[in-house]
Amino acid sequence: MSKLTRLTLVCRGATEANRKSIFGLDASLLPQEAVRATLRLAAVTPRPDMIVSAPEAAARETAGGFGQDFAIEPALADLDYGRWTGKNLMQIAEADPAALQSWLHDPQAAPHGGESLGRLQRRAQGWLAAQGGRGGHIAAVTHSAVIRALALAVLDAPLAAFWRIDIDPLAVSELRNDGRRWVLHSLGA
Repeated sequence: MSKLTRLTLVCRGATEANRKSIFGLDASLLPQEAVRATLRLAAVTPRPDMIVSAPEAAARETAGGFGQDFAIEPALADLDYGRWTGKNLMQIAEADPAALQSWLHDPQAAPHGGESLGRLQRRAQGWLAAQGGRGGHIAAVTHSAVIRALALAVLDAPLAAFWRIDIDPLAVSELRNDGRRWVLHSLGA
């Protein structure tokens, strides 16, 4: 009999940077988000066997809402936006509209010099593959981009659909593995 692995993916709480559409800043949660995270995590998910967090401040602060120890997992880090880090969408659109269009339409493009969506998905998938036989309940606090990439990978859907999924701050998604394959149980609840 195979071990069931339940993976609860929690999108880190809101920051001032993401409210202003600023790419890639390692920002702290908005003050009210830390309280919201604690209440949300206590209400939505039973105590997991293990908690991991992306290395960024907002993810770590959100993971703290579980009220138990957690490990940092570099594979769950946000997308590397390269030269676009610290800029908002309007600044990028004005400075280099062709590069932005390339990035939005080609999942393998990285005109910012950072990480393509394809590379992000491969990184996240590598981590996910290692969790399949673990068994138990894992909670992972990460970023919207990572959750979208994982959902598409599990569904074997084209990465071009990345921009058609919205994951709000503190949204909870769940993947399950029966020892043979991952399935999407819920997305962005």
